[in-house]
Parts: sequence; C-alpha cells; structure tokens
Amino acid sequence: MIDILFPRLHKEGYRFLAIAGIVTFVFFLFSNFLGIVSFIMTIWVYYFFRDPERFPVNDDSYLLSPADGVISQIVETKGPSELGLENIRPGSVFRPIGKTKEELMTQYNELMSMQEQLTALAQQPAFAITPENVNLYRDTIKGRQTEILDEMSENISNDLVSSLYPDLPMKDRLQYADALSKQAIAEAAYRLFVEKDPNAPKYISFMSGEVVAGDAYSQAGRASTSIAERKADKQSRIDNFKEAIRRGESNPTIQRSGLPGVGTDEFYGGPLSKSVEGGHYTSTMESIFKKIAQQYGSKLEIINVAASEPRRVTSYRIINQDTGAEMGRGETYRQAERIANDLVDNEGGRYTIDSKPIFEYDTRPIFGMEITPQMLQLFKAYK
Repeated sequence: MIDILFPRLHKEGYRFLAIAGIVTFVFFLFSNFLGIVSFIMTIWVYYFFRDPERFPVNDDSYLLSPADGVISQIVETKGPSELGLENIRPGSVFRPIGKTKEELMTQYNELMSMQEQLTALAQQPAFAITPENVNLYRDTIKGRQTEILDEMSENISNDLVSSLYPDLPMKDRLQYADALSKQAIAEAAYRLFVEKDPNAPKYISFMSGEVVAGDAYSQAGRASTSIAERKADKQSRIDNFKEAIRRGESNPTIQRSGLPGVGTDEFYGGPLSKSVEGGHYTSTMESIFKKIAQQYGSKLEIINVAASEPRRVTSYRIINQDTGAEMGRGETYRQAERIANDLVDNEGGRYTIDSKPIFEYDTRPIFGMEITPQMLQLFKAYK
C-alpha cells in the first residue's frame, strides 16, 4: 500500500521536486491559498516523475514494448509469423487491409453474371417467360444488384487514392510534400552557403494554389468551394458509376472529379487562399514551410513574384539627385517636369527626370522564406 501511495522517484525528478518544495514554502509565508495551490503542484511533480517497479505480463501471446531503455542491437530480421509478416523485408511496402481490386472483382463478376441471366431472359419470347423468372428478378436479382452497387461505390469513394495506388509509399500528401520540401531546401542551402554560387537564390518559395489550379491547369474548384458543391460532385460520380454498371459496360470506372482545383488549392494554398467559412485557409505547403522556418531560424513571408511576361513601359521618373530615390512618375515629360517643380517649391532639393524605359510585370503574392545557414542541417539528412 505504501509503495502505491509513495512510488519510487526517478533520479531526474529530485531536482524539480526540491524546487517545487522551496516555492511552496515561500508561498506559505505570504498566502495560505497560494501555498495550498503550490503544495498541490508539488504533489503533481512527485507523481509525474514516479518510477515504479514494472511487472511485465509473462505470457507468450502478448507483445511487450518497454517504456524506456537503450537500443543495443539493430539487425535485419523477418517479421513475426503471428502477424503474417515473416516474408516482409525492411523497405517493403505493406499493403493495408481494405478493399483491393481483386476483392472488388468478386462482386463485379457476380454482378456481370446477373446481367447475363437478365440478357438471356430478355432474348426469350414472351410465352417462354414463366412466373418463376419474374419472381427471381423481383425477389433476388434486383435487391442483390442494388446491394452490390452501393457497396462497391462506397468502398471506392471512401478512399479513391488507396484504391488507385495501393502500393504507393507515403500516400499521405503531407509526408510526401514534407520530404520533397526539405530536400529542396537542403540543396538550396548547400548551393548558397557551401558552394557559394553567386547566382544561388537567397529565398525559397512555392507557387500558390490559384496559379497552379487556375493559370496552369484551369481547374474548377478551390479550397473555398462549399461542402454542398463537393457532395454534389461526389454523388454525381457515384451515380454515373452505378449507371455504367447497370448498362452492362465491361469496364466501368469512376469519373474524375469535376472540382480538381479543391485538392490543388488545399495543397498549395497561398496568401489569398480562402476556406469554406471565408477565412484564410492554411494549406499543406504553408504548414510545412512555416514549421521549417521556425525550426531553422527563418520566417514565412509574403513575397510578390512576377506572373506574366515583362512589359516595356515608357515612364518619366522624377529622381532625387542627392539620394537617388524615385519621387514620382509622369506619363509625359511635361507632366513629370511639373511634378519636379512642385517638389522644388515645397521641399527643395535637386531633381532629374529619367526617361529610360522600364519593365513591369503582373505580380502574385506567394509564401516564401529566407534560406539560413541552419538549413544545412537538412542537407545531412537529404543529400
């Protein structure tokens, strides 16, 4: 009983318990209330660092995972036979339990068998169709057809990616994007700080979902697309899939989504990306870059980048001769001259009019961050 109430304390906990005890003593000198609160916290510290005796289950049917310890050996071995993994080698991709193409084919073949029966029945003359034939369709085939169609479409629509790519490692797009982003950042840091390439960029960024989904691929749908529209799109694809099977098509498939831009925008996002509720939508790439920036001494920034071919523009710029700063522009030389004279009258100084043509671009805001020397740590892992 005493061991339960006062379990053994881990050696790392004595220091924190002593600090909590001293704080409790000081608080009691000023306030009983604060002292009691601190005393309760001291008890919590004690139980947080408890290190009781462990009594593992002595049963071969259990798998024991130690709470702590030291790795003493790493060897290549076969998986446990109890789990059916004895032939799985390190690096293999283990197919998750779920509806595979082979399992779905059983249902599909049953459906085609029913379709053949109905086709054969339809080819018979009317006088040859018996009440048993009609009852068979009404009582058995019709209900079973509906049951199979609903089950097949639900299995596929629940996780279309898993059905299409059952053996693809890192099916989670967050994992995939995180690995690729870190690799790109590591290579950029190496080029900038180790190779000291004078042409190496000092910032790294990713394109926004609006540019990828809109300008590059003309995809319908965005992260702000309503839930009702998404459900209607999904239901339409399921209904078309069911109808294709009912028509007896030999190779029915689920159509592509009519709103592919939803996934694209949710992945890339950007400063202008909006959620269904109307607020800012934090995309997969924004989350990854923000986390990396915090870990490696940088910060996520909004950067305006060119999104069009350069346009040659004739402009008359008013330049301060002392500072070199641009003070204004005029569409004609006469207009620029008037602006320069006004500046002299109101602010003084010396000004010149620069009539050299300039190049302008359409710009888009994207997220990016400055490349820091700390990011070289990533190069060790992703080189």
